[in-house]
Amino acid sequence: MLYDCSRRLSSRSHQTRIVFVIITCYSIGNIFFIRSMMRDRANDMTSNDLESKDSIYFLLLRKYFVLVNNTEYRLKTANVSYINCTTIASSITMGDYIASGWTKSTYRGTFNGTTNVAVKVVNTDGHDISECLKKNFKKTSMDCRRDASAKVLTEILRHSWLDHSNIAKMYGYCIPKERPSDTPTGSLAIITELGEPLDVIRLLRMTWEDRLRISLGLARLLSYMSDSIHGPMLVSDFRRQQFVLHDGEVKLSDLDDIGFGDPTCSKAVDCEIDKGIQVTCVSSHCRNFAERSNILKTGRHFMNFLLTPSAPRLLERHVRHIVDAYQNASWTADKLLQETKTIVELFFERHLQIGIKVVPQRLYQAQPERPVRTLRLSL
Repeated sequence: MLYDCSRRLSSRSHQTRIVFVIITCYSIGNIFFIRSMMRDRANDMTSNDLESKDSIYFLLLRKYFVLVNNTEYRLKTANVSYINCTTIASSITMGDYIASGWTKSTYRGTFNGTTNVAVKVVNTDGHDISECLKKNFKKTSMDCRRDASAKVLTEILRHSWLDHSNIAKMYGYCIPKERPSDTPTGSLAIITELGEPLDVIRLLRMTWEDRLRISLGLARLLSYMSDSIHGPMLVSDFRRQQFVLHDGEVKLSDLDDIGFGDPTCSKAVDCEIDKGIQVTCVSSHCRNFAERSNILKTGRHFMNFLLTPSAPRLLERHVRHIVDAYQNASWTADKLLQETKTIVELFFERHLQIGIKVVPQRLYQAQPERPVRTLRLSL
């Protein structure tokens, strides 16, 4: 009898545990179901609902853009007339997918059937959005998409502010009022010049003259960035992958990681650019940090593949000095530009002396804004 009671109690205890497990699993399932419903609800919110949240995306919209025709946002101030959402949807034929980064995906497009363009849209499967969802439990997929979209707005602003022959030209952009569609031509998008990637093999297969032209373009860009009207520009993610080759000219194509001004500091170590290379901390700012950082990264990612291979024997000494200056960031951007122009002149003069006929389209033409020894390669 005692044994039978003990067995019944054990059976009841086992049943209780089973019931507890079932209730727990049911509760957890409900939690995930409710969370899923909340996310779906957030994804279905109207633009008015979304604007009630002070995200960076909407802060940028309110500060720099204005709603036009109750359909799309346009820059409040722009010196250029950029194509809008309607024109993009009607005049751009989408082509192949090109590549994706952490924030954006790029597609090949054709404008009016004649001009090849790059169409950049938010990469919904990219690193930025996936990391946002992992690290921020309270954020919905729409919240994270807006965070990535804020970077696209920043790039639109940068394109409208910066005008230089070695920065990819922006033809237009689309910032729709309502929730973007899933097609590139109906969503938040930037339309820019289309270029070819600058991989190492491509660089090494070029003639030395073509590589010299790229070096000159980079030197011009560095000089421009060191003293832009918005202050010194710092390219945080300075890699070859951020540049393209368009009609033989090197161009910076990705602008969302560009900042303006030198970083702040409280002590000398805050101003270290790389091991053994640092600038001084003056008035709580790292003086010339942006300029020297850009120079150092240009040397690291470009110069060993541009000027050094197959350099003309008579120019080897000049080339070595320039490459060393890039690798140590020991010259200013303006000095690098001037020394690169000197190599261009010496190269051109040498061609004339040995009787090599230079194609007229490749002549080094003087730039009118800087008449003193300011030459450029123009194809």
